[in-house]
Amino acid sequence: MEHHFDDLDQPASVVVGAPSPLVQEILTQLGSRGHHAVSIGGAGFNLDHPDAVEECFAEACGDRRVGVLVHADIPPGAAQPRALMDLDDKGWDLRCESIIRSTLLVFQAAHRRLAAGGSVVLVAPSISLGGEAGLAAWSAAAEAQRNLAKVAARRWGGAGVRVNVVSVPPALLGDDSDTEMGRDSGPTSPAPGEPAATVSAVADLVCMLVGPESRSLTGSTLVADGGSLMVP
Repeated sequence: MEHHFDDLDQPASVVVGAPSPLVQEILTQLGSRGHHAVSIGGAGFNLDHPDAVEECFAEACGDRRVGVLVHADIPPGAAQPRALMDLDDKGWDLRCESIIRSTLLVFQAAHRRLAAGGSVVLVAPSISLGGEAGLAAWSAAAEAQRNLAKVAARRWGGAGVRVNVVSVPPALLGDDSDTEMGRDSGPTSPAPGEPAATVSAVADLVCMLVGPESRSLTGSTLVADGGSLMVP
């Protein structure tokens, strides 16, 4: 017997993150591949309290289940370099604790709506793998995010939910106003002759990870930085 479904039966593909070029490209590519893509993030969105996060998901998804979650968000100011000795409690909370907290709340809210066989992709900065001066707090947050993703992959795998991480140069996670990090030196830039990590290429990788061709991949961290770090 054939079953005909209207659009409301299609799970939502939720992209969490301020409207950076990367977030916009992920939304565009998901839409072009037939996803019902919606976004959460930017001005007016509070991802720092459970009730607020629940309201964001309810507003974005309505009655739909969530089939895909892509988390590619950083709080404003988190990427601004700050010497370790200059960090106070407020600076540490902005650049580290708030990132971990919002990631946990987003994962929890999404999990309550995730359809069987769903897919989660965390897009995190590669600085947690190589380190970068002035970004110790953000580096610590990024590594904590990766650990959250790995635990989620292990715990949710029994329900057919995949969770993977894409590690990218930090500059790709924001726009030019978010960070003054050196984009032409250090671990954020590829060596001469190596392919650059571009917004389009990273978005394409994210879409591949949530597609059927990656159904056997979970708990992995894929480094999409054009070969800058070449970590195992």
